[in-house]
Amino acid sequence: CPNLFIESIPSSVKKLGAKCFSLCDFPSVFEIPSTVEEIGEQCFSRCTMYTLILNEGLKTIGKEAFLSTDLTSVTIPSSVTEIGDRAFGYYSTGSKKENFTIYGYSGTAAETYAKNNKFDFVEITAPQSKETYTLVVNDRVSNEDVRGKIFDLVIVNPGATINEGDFDGAMINNIIFNEDDSGKKITLCGLALKDQNFKTLYLPKNISF
Repeated sequence: CPNLFIESIPSSVKKLGAKCFSLCDFPSVFEIPSTVEEIGEQCFSRCTMYTLILNEGLKTIGKEAFLSTDLTSVTIPSSVTEIGDRAFGYYSTGSKKENFTIYGYSGTAAETYAKNNKFDFVEITAPQSKETYTLVVNDRVSNEDVRGKIFDLVIVNPGATINEGDFDGAMINNIIFNEDDSGKKITLCGLALKDQNFKTLYLPKNISF
């Protein structure tokens, strides 16, 4: 599907075949639904994709599934048991991306893939729960949207600002601050994350307090 823009994948889908989205364009944040159990070889190869959300329930990620995308990091669920060669962090030439980071759980396929390919591995220590949420922050946070929720994972992308009170009434288990080559900063204002008891906190060099 060269040059097609893919907005979303239906929740009825269980398997994504080989090369089915190769060369397509995606939103800046793209989520693969929890119903998908298998991603085929080169499924998303050479796609425009900046932030990817994979959910618990996914089991297999095929060879070169995300070859030569714009991803600089990926969080891999604990349910994934098989990751094919060069699935993440490689260009179509076969060369590795510098500073590519894998986030995942200890003792899982994510850790094995990171170590085998000599990528940075950041361990997420809190177990995922079906009753928790994942949140990607690209700009700002509305407290009305997060109050009363438990977030297993919050991903904050470059250019985002988190103000004091944004996460009041919410609980965050793991938070990841991303970095890329855009030069954009992540800004934390005041007591932006007060009263949080993180299990995992990753702070790159582009954080501004």
